[in-house]
Amino acid sequence: MLLAGSLLVAFIPACSVSYILLGLGKQYGSKSLTILYIFSGVGSVLASVLYAHSSQKLGLRKIAVLGIVVSLLAYCFMFSSLLPIMWVAFFLESIGGMLLVEPIIVARQILFKGSALAKFSGWARLAFAIGATTGSWIGFAFSSTFQWHLLPILALIFTAGLLAVLPQLPNTSYAALA
Repeated sequence: MLLAGSLLVAFIPACSVSYILLGLGKQYGSKSLTILYIFSGVGSVLASVLYAHSSQKLGLRKIAVLGIVVSLLAYCFMFSSLLPIMWVAFFLESIGGMLLVEPIIVARQILFKGSALAKFSGWARLAFAIGATTGSWIGFAFSSTFQWHLLPILALIFTAGLLAVLPQLPNTSYAALA
């Protein structure tokens, strides 16, 4: 299931975020994207600080649950094409995405050692690449038919699918592993 998690954390933003940005750029003009990128960047920085500060106390599974909840909220906001709501949506998507990716990466480092870690990491990288590629193709298919408004539905469905990955994540905090 960790491989499925690696696939999904690449697939979800690849099929939705960039193509929703293209749709918004077409609707509001390309200058509107600058603010969306700023909100997204600030969300990434905030998520990194949040992860660094709380991951040791909460553990990987709780951080991932928080990432799923925040991501689901973000994709719900993306049903609105009002620009100020989209600023919040992209801010939250950056936070949620970061809080999902890190636990999946760190879990394999905890669960595997030596050559098993190297082998699993190779497969995880392949799963990530497949997720990014297929997500991009699906996002393109929707956006090329002017259906980019439907992409948040796909993102919600596949983000909910990450719930199946949660049992594979260690339920302990880093402090308990030291």
